[in-house]
Amino acid sequence: IENLLISVNYNKVEIKGERRKPEVLSREGKNNYDEQELYWGKFSRSIELPAEIEIDHVSVSEDHGLITIQLPVLNKNRSHPIKIKSI
Repeated sequence: IENLLISVNYNKVEIKGERRKPEVLSREGKNNYDEQELYWGKFSRSIELPAEIEIDHVSVSEDHGLITIQLPVLNKNRSHPIKIKSI
């Protein structure tokens, strides 16, 4: 998806993009519809998250125009063992 940018920090997802109006005309050179309720142009959405996420494990996929964003929650209770070096 070329006109879409998804950025993530620890507690927010931001989606920016542009929906371009297709040039679909009938044989008479007019639009094929009487009324249309779609929005065209640039858009931006910012979503505050209820918990911090693991940025390195975020994944985004697309299937038939549906975007899925997986945001794993950061486990703050996870400990990292640290080796002690002798000096």
